Amino acid sequence: MRMRIVVCLLFTLLTCSIFAFGSAAAASDWPLLHHDLSRTGYTDSAGSATNNVLWNSTIGKSVISSPAVANGCVYIGSNDAVCCLNATTGVIVWNYTTGTYVESSPAVAYGNVYVGSDSGNVYCLNATTGIKTWNYSTGETVYSSPAVANGCVYIGSFNGNLYSLNATTGAIVWIFGTAASFRSSPAVAGGYVYIGSGDDNVYCLNATTGIEVWSYNTSAPVYASSPAVVNGYIYIGSTDNNVYCLNATTGAKVWNYTTGNIVNSFPAVAYGYVYAGSDDSNVYCLNATIGAKVWNYSTGGGVSSSPAVAGGFVYIGSDDHNVYCLNATTGIKTWNYTTGNIVYSFPAVANGYVYIGSYDGKVYAFGQMNATLSIQTSSQNIIIGTSLNISGTLTPTGSGNVTIYESVNGSAFTILNVVPLSGGAYSFTFTPSAGSYQFYATWSGDNQYYPAQSPTATVQVTLQNATLTIQPSSQNIIIGSSLNISGTLTPANSGTVTMYESINGAAFAPFDNATLANDTYSLTYTPPSGGSYRFYATWPGNSQFNPAQSPTAAVQVSLLNATLSIKASASNVTVGQTVTISGSVTPSVPGNIIILVSVNGSAFQQIANVSLENGAYSYNYKIPGVGTYAFQASFAGNSQFNPVQSSSAVVGSTAGSTQSAEYTYIVVAVIAVIIIAVVVVLVLRRRAA
Repeated sequence: MRMRIVVCLLFTLLTCSIFAFGSAAAASDWPLLHHDLSRTGYTDSAGSATNNVLWNSTIGKSVISSPAVANGCVYIGSNDAVCCLNATTGVIVWNYTTGTYVESSPAVAYGNVYVGSDSGNVYCLNATTGIKTWNYSTGETVYSSPAVANGCVYIGSFNGNLYSLNATTGAIVWIFGTAASFRSSPAVAGGYVYIGSGDDNVYCLNATTGIEVWSYNTSAPVYASSPAVVNGYIYIGSTDNNVYCLNATTGAKVWNYTTGNIVNSFPAVAYGYVYAGSDDSNVYCLNATIGAKVWNYSTGGGVSSSPAVAGGFVYIGSDDHNVYCLNATTGIKTWNYTTGNIVYSFPAVANGYVYIGSYDGKVYAFGQMNATLSIQTSSQNIIIGTSLNISGTLTPTGSGNVTIYESVNGSAFTILNVVPLSGGAYSFTFTPSAGSYQFYATWSGDNQYYPAQSPTATVQVTLQNATLTIQPSSQNIIIGSSLNISGTLTPANSGTVTMYESINGAAFAPFDNATLANDTYSLTYTPPSGGSYRFYATWPGNSQFNPAQSPTAAVQVSLLNATLSIKASASNVTVGQTVTISGSVTPSVPGNIIILVSVNGSAFQQIANVSLENGAYSYNYKIPGVGTYAFQASFAGNSQFNPVQSSSAVVGSTAGSTQSAEYTYIVVAVIAVIIIAVVVVLVLRRRAA
């Protein structure tokens, strides 16, 4: 057995129970070499579509190590130190001097930075301060880069050993030994550790115990290339010029693809493809299922760097001093950037930026910066017909065009205009129609800056107010007379004015329309009845003006006055005699006459309701007794005439001759009865005596 158990299983299990995962880095970070514990080389974070250099920072004479990005920092090795840089500015936060090359690439986990060095040491440094927590000496160069999982640090050494170290203390958990060096970096997936060896083999070990599960012989040393574990398969390169696909469970070969030279590059797996570099100067894209070549891109030198895949792009370095960005589907170059020396370092893609080292001693950050686009309007409230200016600035100052969008009354935003930037500023003036407007502006960006969008500006465009007057030809008219109602609309506009009326306090209702002519309207109207009239006019407005309503005009329509006469056929009559009461209404009107009588000054009471015929009336009345009779006539009026009452016609009544004799006889008879009664009473008294 090439395995030496160094610590007890109990300690191992305890360690693994404390640490469930190797990193608490954000999803958009790149916390270890080739992104993750499976060494896929892929992130769903966006990459940079431009070769704009955000910053470059010199950290030593040369850089072979590859960056890890976590918590806003870039961690990378140089020819004599481990450095921590601010990911946004490139300013060095701290560095830890090792005194020898750090070709190993850092892994960030548990708040620490783990990395190997050519001094043979494996270091654990505090990620925030760079202070050493522990180191473990293997005795020979540690080119391999660590994978930190389950509370353990997995890393190979040139001494032929693969180590599992306690991540907290650096104590040995187990060692797996071979007859040749480990330059490959371990991948950890599914409870297993996968790694290539200088003894030509690819190994699968139990991650907890270090016991070998299987090995596959490639017939040549597997030096720098390391396995990518994806969907149950292992993808790895070898110095026999091949890229291999192995079954992750059994180690059986699924396919291999032969390049023109050794493959020290780590394969990256994304979108159903395998991407890898070769020392034959090419970057290859292979079908991940069958290994068939999809495309290759030829650089100007060997490709020992390994690809990083993000946002539909493949990023990789080359011995020709360049960093390349290729279309992941077609292999067509999107951009390249020439550094000062060979690029052995692998790219790291995090938060939209690409980080990579170069043998020129620098670390480079590629990507676009954020620009700020402002927007302002000359006013937030304007009257229709007024010009509106929309302007703003791009900071930092840039060139190109700004597209202005508008939304009217809540509709979808559409392009209003495209205006050029001049000195970083833009301006556009137009005259909007009425409504509620929202505006924003966009800039498409350039090689240095991301596209920018302004906030939203709101403007209310209000219709103009118009004034509508109303003027009746008279405020008092007699029924039957025509009334002219007129007025003006200011400013002058065309259209139709609607007239409203209220009669005797009733609700207003439209009764007619009038057409505006030269800003004036006029309507002649004959009120249908008498009463108190109120009028107002309305205009519906148009695209320039609000609707308008006039004040209210009052008109009193008075009824005509009629004359009602009355006479009696006789002024003195005897009781029982009939008197004819008659008269006429002038002018002649139809209707009824109420005849009333008062006897000896009593209250008048109705005695008849007679119809008018051709304006005249007549009524026969039999005098019932002696007295003074006063007669009056009353006309209730109608829609044309006011009520009217006549004067009084007086008739006196006396008793006739026959009636007097009768009264005499009655008196005599009464006297006689009284005398007889007296006599009877006297006689009866005498008899009683």
